[in-house]
Amino acid sequence: MESEGSESQTSRSTEPRIAFGEGNEFGLSEVHAYLTDKLRRLSVVIDKYHSLGDNNPVPPVTGDLQHLLKYKTQLLSCLSQQLRTLHPQEWTRFSAHVQLDVMESLKKEVLDLRTLLGVCEKQLAEDKKQLADLEEKIKDLKEMYEERQKTPEVHKMDSLVPVQKNLSVEFNKHRRELNDMIEQLFPDDSTDLVDFLQVLTKAYFDDERGDPYVTLDGPYHCLEMLLEADIITRHPHDFKKFRLTNLLQ
Repeated sequence: MESEGSESQTSRSTEPRIAFGEGNEFGLSEVHAYLTDKLRRLSVVIDKYHSLGDNNPVPPVTGDLQHLLKYKTQLLSCLSQQLRTLHPQEWTRFSAHVQLDVMESLKKEVLDLRTLLGVCEKQLAEDKKQLADLEEKIKDLKEMYEERQKTPEVHKMDSLVPVQKNLSVEFNKHRRELNDMIEQLFPDDSTDLVDFLQVLTKAYFDDERGDPYVTLDGPYHCLEMLLEADIITRHPHDFKKFRLTNLLQ
């Protein structure tokens, strides 16, 4: 027994020693045991805090400002509580720096929001001004319309609207009939008709020539159609000469 005790004392005396300050020396086995126990305790504390919902704030999925501020507040509270538990000596320094950083960050966010609010208010003022201008123009147009409705000319024009529609219908009807007739008389080519009309129109508006009659040698049915339609007039003495009907008569 004495030999075993002497061997244990000999092994501890020969074990390397680590000094922590004056007069404090520990063996490697003691340091290892201390650090192992400290690590175990830290793991327990970390697992405990991470198992609680309050210590694991969920980041916001939207850009809502209220959710963002709430998330930052919860995160700061979580970090502060964990640091206070794990390392109380560092809590004082950490809390002071964190509060300053958070305050600066919040001040910057408030300044940015105020700037954005100013831009929105300016745009809103411009939109309100444009809306007021449009409402004023609408009011003026409404007054002009009401004044115009009081004049007798408006009632007269309104009474002519049905007449204008009827004339338009008749015009389209006669134009279709004329097109059908031209297609029947000139099924293949209406070049002769176009040439006749161009020559007659040129002579009719030629002031220097002074004679609206033109000699036409063309298809008989073409000339007869123009005569029947009262588009051209035959010369009273020379039956080969024709002119456009006087449109002013």
